[in-house]
Amino acid sequence: MITSTLEWWNSSQATMVLKIVAGTAIFVAAVLAFAMRCDLGIPCAPIISLSARSDHVTHFSHTGGQTEVTLGKAQPVEAGDAIDVDARGEALLHFPDFQDVRMFRDAQLNIVATSALRPGAPAIYRLQLEAGTLFLSAGEQSAASQRLVISTKWAEIQHVGTDFLAYYDPRTQRTWVVVVTGAVEVRAQNVAGPASLVTVPGGWQTWIDPGQAPEPPHPATRAEVGTLFPQVEALTNSALADQAVLAAVISATSTPTPTATATPTATATPTATATPTDTPSPTETPLPVAVAPDTPVPPADTPTDTPTITPTNTPTVTLTITPTVTPTITPTITPTITPTDTPLPQLADLAAGITDVAVSCGSVQPGCTTTVAFTISNQGNADAKIFAVLVQADPGQSTILTVDALAAGASQDLKATLGPGGNCYDPDCTTRVEVDIRQAVPESDENNNAVSETRKG
Repeated sequence: MITSTLEWWNSSQATMVLKIVAGTAIFVAAVLAFAMRCDLGIPCAPIISLSARSDHVTHFSHTGGQTEVTLGKAQPVEAGDAIDVDARGEALLHFPDFQDVRMFRDAQLNIVATSALRPGAPAIYRLQLEAGTLFLSAGEQSAASQRLVISTKWAEIQHVGTDFLAYYDPRTQRTWVVVVTGAVEVRAQNVAGPASLVTVPGGWQTWIDPGQAPEPPHPATRAEVGTLFPQVEALTNSALADQAVLAAVISATSTPTPTATATPTATATPTATATPTDTPSPTETPLPVAVAPDTPVPPADTPTDTPTITPTNTPTVTLTITPTVTPTITPTITPTITPTDTPLPQLADLAAGITDVAVSCGSVQPGCTTTVAFTISNQGNADAKIFAVLVQADPGQSTILTVDALAAGASQDLKATLGPGGNCYDPDCTTRVEVDIRQAVPESDENNNAVSETRKG
């Protein structure tokens, strides 16, 4: 028995069984390690899911593809992805155990980073709002352990668990923040000094103009902003009401003190009343009567001299005229056909070209930014109205820019900085630019809207 057992262990069959068992054990250990990587202190970020609450939501993957989000079906999104919601759509970003971010009409959002800075530190989610409106609802369970930073061109909004509305208008480049509950910190980018940061509690609002410090917090009422910003119903397709967002109860612990405003006193103003006056009736004017003048009648008995005619014999001459027939030539008229020029259709033709790529890395990876310089041009014979431009770079970075207009025959130089994230040179650096990603501009040629370039590392 022992001899046969030893012979089996030394056989090729036993060797194969041991290899299968060892391989299975390694695979199971790897799966468990990956599932527990966050508990083991490895920096990681939970999966973010994207779903469409109404149609017309587009997901741009960091790998270069794009898909229309199916209504009612969630799909994962990652750092480097971009989301675009058109005028009829609404999307929902869900962060596990953290919060929901609702995206409304004409919103364009880039997921810049999702990470933990160090083991045990709160996860940081960085979102770049290029246009449109967001409404954020935070869960209480993870309000103290998660952080979210939303950036626009001129502002940065950071909070730890709160409900607030953020709106960015790419035309005016103005950012509007209304806090419903909790509190947020709003910082003006590229502005130095203590005035660049304000804390906005629930029931208050602020806004940031390009290159300016944030407006001191104002009570969250429509009267405070007037027509500076559109109605909330217009921004959210009536999903949220203006009075619901701008009528929050101000907390008793709120720190900002609103400025006292003098109440105007109504003054009665006398109104002049016109008194009717009798108007004399018009007097009838007699029509003039035309009188014909007397016509003189000639006298009846006026003698008239009558001459006497004496006939004279005149010989009669008879002429015979022989007519000459002259042939008449009738010319033949040949019509001349003048060609008519057919007018060319009035259409724009957008194109892009990459002019430069610069990568800058910090001392700690991943901390690289990739700046892509490019030129967009309109080669058509019609002006192009507002359109969106997608810029992508390795490894899985992307952003969306908005161009207000581009005249026929004109061109414009632009730059987009992506990151911070991984190094674009991995080992080669591939960048891509695509204009009119929402196909908002009718064009004579839709096949020249994208350009890509790879630079050797």
